[in-house]
Amino acid sequence: MPAPATADELLTVVEKSRLVSAAVLGTYRTRAAAEPLPPNRVADRMVEDGVLTPFQAALLMEGKSRPFFVGPYKVLSRIGSGSSGVVYLCEHVGMRRKVAVKVLQGRRAKDEVALQRFLREARAAAALNHPNVVHALDLGLENDIHYLSMEYVDGSSLMKLVRDEGPLAPRRLADYLRQAAAGLAHAHAAGLIHRDVTPSNIMVGRDGVVKLLDLGLARFTECDENLTQGAPLGVLGYIAPEQERGDDSVDARSDIFSLGATIYFGMTGRAPNPRRGVSDTPAPKARASASDGFEPLLEIVERMMAPRPDDRFQTAYEVAEAVTRFLEPPDAVSAHASVAAAETAVPEAESTDFVLGPAHDAAAEACAETADANFAFTEVHEPVKPVRRQPAAPGRRPRSRGPTRGRNPSARPHRRARTGSSGSACRSCWRSRSSSASAPACCFEPKGRPPRTWSPRPRRAP
Repeated sequence: MPAPATADELLTVVEKSRLVSAAVLGTYRTRAAAEPLPPNRVADRMVEDGVLTPFQAALLMEGKSRPFFVGPYKVLSRIGSGSSGVVYLCEHVGMRRKVAVKVLQGRRAKDEVALQRFLREARAAAALNHPNVVHALDLGLENDIHYLSMEYVDGSSLMKLVRDEGPLAPRRLADYLRQAAAGLAHAHAAGLIHRDVTPSNIMVGRDGVVKLLDLGLARFTECDENLTQGAPLGVLGYIAPEQERGDDSVDARSDIFSLGATIYFGMTGRAPNPRRGVSDTPAPKARASASDGFEPLLEIVERMMAPRPDDRFQTAYEVAEAVTRFLEPPDAVSAHASVAAAETAVPEAESTDFVLGPAHDAAAEACAETADANFAFTEVHEPVKPVRRQPAAPGRRPRSRGPTRGRNPSARPHRRARTGSSGSACRSCWRSRSSSASAPACCFEPKGRPPRTWSPRPRRAP
């Protein structure tokens, strides 16, 4: 269909695309009748209102009304192209969830080799479940269009980050390397070789999580089929020497080489030997091109890019461990391990007693001796509470109260008290003075004087 020349023709194309409901489309028809506008102004207004995306409006202005739907997904924009198809940002019609959909259409859909690569990528993505590998969601065929829906990563590729910001900081780049190596290790453990690790296939989300993309060139190690036997696969400058020669010895160490070349690009902003393959030449020295602070990371990258596979890291796990040591020095790692051991040991213990050093033991012994001495003193010498005195009446001598029971008689003067006809009694012991034989010595002391000897009464048990 030719490009629309009027607003009515544009709205007719929009109606055929099924992107806009009939009610919303009727509103724009009413506006176009009341205020004649060119089709591009109508398209811009629909984009401003959120009815269409810029990608959809551009295709509609070209007169293209299909295809805007792939299976249950509505196409929103074009993300890019991979090794086996074009990738679009789509939205599930029912769930309103954004996904990335790779489609194989046109001449590629009729190419048997391209179709087998596409299906192999779907099987490879479905076999993996790791936070650093993009997840596959669905595989389908509709109107001769093969599609593969995958997890959508809201972020930028490493290629775009370096082009926009230049060489990245060492620790930031090392963190990306550690995550990518963890994803590769998971793929290798599942028997899968990526064979196309490049800066464009490493996505960094807004949350800093790295995802490996594009498994179109991936190959299962136990699979005998080889769709491109003897032909080099991948991007020159990032593939290993054995992969460039098309050898059958391509394995996990080839992916390690490609990952090292990808990090080399992040350090320097350029690919190693971009115009030709690396062949058997020594690994490029990035020391002259990289910024300061990359020395420990450079050693890891140079080993990853060793020409001979036996001289490289043998597994992606080894790469991740080496980068972890770079990110966390040995002292920090041992400290973290000690803290973790202490945290796990406390819940299992039956007692929560603390083990203190010699200084604490000496202080504890001194406190114990002081406590024993104080305890012994209180057993023999109980402190005397102060006696409250009431003010005397005007013109009279103040009266003093004698000691109460159980208190030291020497702390208060003695008074004699009358007990009726039986005579006087000592208020210290409350015994009668009628018999000198039975009266204690305190009763014969002069009035107002304390006794000569005194011993405390035994304390009663509580």
